Amino acid sequence: MLQDYNSISESNFYEPIDNFLSDLKEINLDYKDKGYCCYREKNSIWKEYFYEGKDTQSQGFKIHISSNISSYKETLTLVSNYLFSKKIAFKHLATEEFFELNQSKNEDRSFSGKFITIYPDDDEFKETVFALYDLLKNMKKGPYILSDKRYKDSNIYYRYGGFKKIYYNGKLVVKTPSGEYIEDERLPYYNELPFVEDPFFEENIAFDESSQLDNYEIFDAVKFSNNGGVYLAYDKLSDKKCVLKEARPNVSYDKNGKDAVDRLRTEYYYLEKLKDIDGIVKPLGIFEAWEHTFLSMEKIEGMNLNNYLAKTYPLDDTKNEKKIEEYIEDVSRIFREIKRILKSVHERGVGIGDLSHSNIMIDDDDKVWVLDFESAGRVDEVNKGIATKGYYSSLDETNIERDEYALKKILKFMLYPVSPSEAFDKNLLSKQIDYILKKYDGMLDGDIIEELCSLDEPKSYEVPSIKELAKKLLESILNYEDLSEFGWRGERESVSTAEGKYNFLNGKYGILYALSKYLDDDEFKLIKDKTVDLEFEKEEIKNIFQCGLLDGKMGIAFVLNKLGYKEAAYEIVDEIDYDALFSLGNYSLKSGLAGVGIGYLNFYVDSGNENYLNKALKISDFILENMEVEGDIGLFDGLAGVLYFESIIYGLKKDKDVLKFIKYIAMHISNNLFITNGFIGGSTNKIISPYIKDGALGILLALREYQEKTGKKVQSVNVEKHIRRYSDYGLFLDVGLYQGLMSKCISYSSGDDGEKVCRELFPRLPEINQNFHTPGKFSNKLSFDVFSGSAGILLGLNSIINQKIDIFPIDERL
Repeated sequence: MLQDYNSISESNFYEPIDNFLSDLKEINLDYKDKGYCCYREKNSIWKEYFYEGKDTQSQGFKIHISSNISSYKETLTLVSNYLFSKKIAFKHLATEEFFELNQSKNEDRSFSGKFITIYPDDDEFKETVFALYDLLKNMKKGPYILSDKRYKDSNIYYRYGGFKKIYYNGKLVVKTPSGEYIEDERLPYYNELPFVEDPFFEENIAFDESSQLDNYEIFDAVKFSNNGGVYLAYDKLSDKKCVLKEARPNVSYDKNGKDAVDRLRTEYYYLEKLKDIDGIVKPLGIFEAWEHTFLSMEKIEGMNLNNYLAKTYPLDDTKNEKKIEEYIEDVSRIFREIKRILKSVHERGVGIGDLSHSNIMIDDDDKVWVLDFESAGRVDEVNKGIATKGYYSSLDETNIERDEYALKKILKFMLYPVSPSEAFDKNLLSKQIDYILKKYDGMLDGDIIEELCSLDEPKSYEVPSIKELAKKLLESILNYEDLSEFGWRGERESVSTAEGKYNFLNGKYGILYALSKYLDDDEFKLIKDKTVDLEFEKEEIKNIFQCGLLDGKMGIAFVLNKLGYKEAAYEIVDEIDYDALFSLGNYSLKSGLAGVGIGYLNFYVDSGNENYLNKALKISDFILENMEVEGDIGLFDGLAGVLYFESIIYGLKKDKDVLKFIKYIAMHISNNLFITNGFIGGSTNKIISPYIKDGALGILLALREYQEKTGKKVQSVNVEKHIRRYSDYGLFLDVGLYQGLMSKCISYSSGDDGEKVCRELFPRLPEINQNFHTPGKFSNKLSFDVFSGSAGILLGLNSIINQKIDIFPIDERL
């Protein structure tokens, strides 16, 4: 699935593909006189072609064709004509825009490059590969398809996998010769199944070769994108550590027509030109290995600005004035150093072109470095290439204009580290600058204030009350132009997955649950009548494979029951394949056994039917017998979620084995916590994560549940004190409920705190048509959903107003 197809749409929300498909350049083939039928599934990026009357195998060697952007039409014509003549099924990307996005930087590396997919029968496979090789061998190279094996040096790739979607325990699978099912994984590297042998092993040996990359020992991967990877390596020739930056050819084309390799060579050119400037990383060389290009650079021991801020930002920004002053001094120092480096770069006639906080590094001696010159060019050149959202004011800026604007935005980010939501509402920037000036009143130097105010004139504003804020957020949903589609206005998952459209985290029923907290019965009935098509949706929900509490059927059924659709809710729960749950290997609260167990308990307390209780107890026993107490300790995907479920079980049954188990989990979690600046945290890199989803507040919720159900205190952790402490925490990139500012809702316990959260929220909520909206994850799009959007904010505000936590699909009687 394309990761970034919504970048085509100009909507402020993620959109289903069919909403904007008519605006795209469709790729068409003449198939009607060839005995073929063509169709495209709803919201699919693919056009599929099947010869009428000929069935395809369920699995086998599928063939993928990659193509260069300059020759994809010719490639499709040659390939399709051959396949039509042989009556072989295939599919191709449906529009020119999808083809371009398939090769973009943000695309999933395991999917990138797959332009045409072919489904030959076993006895057609080799003949098809040979014929296509003859047709395509002189074509320019397309992107290498990382999930597949390549045939010789061509654009032809192959991998054994499913032709038809076969699910087992919620996973795509293929069948082994012995009749067992194994997962058909889509990975960013070739993964040969244990019962499969490479049919072209001998032919491909001649194309294996040594390279200059053999001179390096790679010992860690810093990050991956469709561009390529960034690696930490040991240079065997120089006996030194270095950084290797990789570029794959024919991917990630920018608006200047440059691909990843072009930009890496640009970076090397400008690093060479600027290497004597203090604060510019030194290049060590550039070389090709296989078909990829690698830039070797000196390794700087330190951390990027994001991590540096997470370690140095005054987390408690209300009680430690000295620490705040020290932080401001540090920010001023870093800003002036970046400004000095930029001045030196510009004096050489060079502009960076894509400067942001992401390419600033602070070394172990607190020295500032500027990295990443892929988009660099002449200072007076208008750069329409890759640019970071929030760090340019116009795509028509010259490089020097863009750099100077980005420098000021880096300053703003250091003083107010939030995702760039001002793209949705230009007035937000002036509100945020005003917020910064008031927050650091009397502490900022005049030149720093001048730089900030040159971004936009600060404007004072009146903060609404908590109820007024909730009303404005509520109205933004109720006034949406098409209420029947508001379930598709969450994070990307709400439009890209079957379960995301409906589930509690991202879909319609999470939003409806939030609305039910604010509307009276008559008002809510009108909303349900406009938004719920029960019989149709019930069948779609039954076909969802995810059974989880937060991402699947259990959470949806809980909400349906609360909304009065009792019969449909019980029908969905009763049709879950209970026995299959135990082979998932997933114990989590979000999508695994712990959450499903809570789901069954929801229906037990609602109905009194002990069959649901027994199912939950069997899940509890299975977890006790099989789960290793190790790894992630977070609430959604880790041990805290299991602790939450098993604590509820203990509260119901008072079982000694359960008590022993949850005491051990609670002790394990508490032993993995640490305290920084008075805030408790639990992560491997000792950087505080405050969030409900995977951070301290979610862990503390689980420990609170353990204490309440057992009557026992957690060793060395004052749970209530630490929960309350987070009301003063001040570093949240996003605003959402589970992974943003609204996670703090569980810390508030007074009316004054309601006013405080409004002061923090208001400068970050775009106002559109006199209603407040919520920017979703990283402010990529607006969102109505529970996970990151307005529905989650509404649930959090409701919890503060009523002084009762109600943010999960969990019955209050448990």
